[in-house]
Amino acid sequence: MRRPVGPEWVRCWSGAGFRLNLGRTGQSLSVLGTTGDRHDNVTGLPKQCAPVYPGEKILNSVLAVNQFKTGLGNRLRFTLSAEILAAYHGRHFQFVWPMDDGFGCRISDLWEYPLEAVPLERSKEIWEEFPRQTAATDFNAPEWERVNVWHVHSNAALILPPGADSWQQRLCGLKLQPTLASSVEQWRKKLPVSYVGVQIRAHAELTHQKTLDASPVDWFLERMETIQEAAPDTSFFVSCDVEATQERIFAEIPNCFGLTAKGEYNSAAALRSSIVDLYLLSGSSYLMGPYWSSFVELAWELARRRIPLETSKRYTAAGR
Repeated sequence: MRRPVGPEWVRCWSGAGFRLNLGRTGQSLSVLGTTGDRHDNVTGLPKQCAPVYPGEKILNSVLAVNQFKTGLGNRLRFTLSAEILAAYHGRHFQFVWPMDDGFGCRISDLWEYPLEAVPLERSKEIWEEFPRQTAATDFNAPEWERVNVWHVHSNAALILPPGADSWQQRLCGLKLQPTLASSVEQWRKKLPVSYVGVQIRAHAELTHQKTLDASPVDWFLERMETIQEAAPDTSFFVSCDVEATQERIFAEIPNCFGLTAKGEYNSAAALRSSIVDLYLLSGSSYLMGPYWSSFVELAWELARRRIPLETSKRYTAAGR
């Protein structure tokens, strides 16, 4: 099995009847015939070889395609796990990160992410030759070694080989864009040293019905009241997707903090605010969130699971 290499590893060439991959800045060469045969350490280039330009198919690659309606948490775990899978197997990594009125930010708008997304057309171009796969596909199986493009559509983390980094580790290693990092730091100065992080999903149209049914706003209010009855000085940092609901919580529960005027749901402004929310939730000493929501789990992973996580369905102790 090939071992991990850096993102500069691939430069592709094509010729008559075969294709050539130039490995890590020229250290190794391999030719893949049209039948998929591989010939390593090739020293000569046939005259017919020509560069493969960005619009063309890239060999030995992973193409990860996010869905239009997928939220931030699902996009991150899928994209980061696909990046790790590609690096582990020495493959070029490409990803589709669709943007529209329902999702208004690139990943590089939020973090200092070195890779740029490719257009959705890249997926359509290879659809017939390389049918799309799902997160259930184990690309680490030997039969996938000879498949040039691992073309996967998903909103879940991919199966990674033993010994590979996890997507959670990659997430914790991401560096925020400076303006967002500054906002997080400013908010941390306003908050007490210890506080409870509360994430609430209340949007009637855009929240999954499972979440609305299992984790209504009243459940959060009751839990917050119970916590303050036992410890009256408890402060809460509240992240809520409906401004009116957040205002209600602030009116009924003392010692609450939270961002306001976040903008329209999943707009660029709202997504930037959600990143600040995410990091402040992860900095809490106790975390509460809704059932069936990846966002609160993202905050918990960002905290490296060092804090307890409670939803309306389950309590998970720190470190689990």
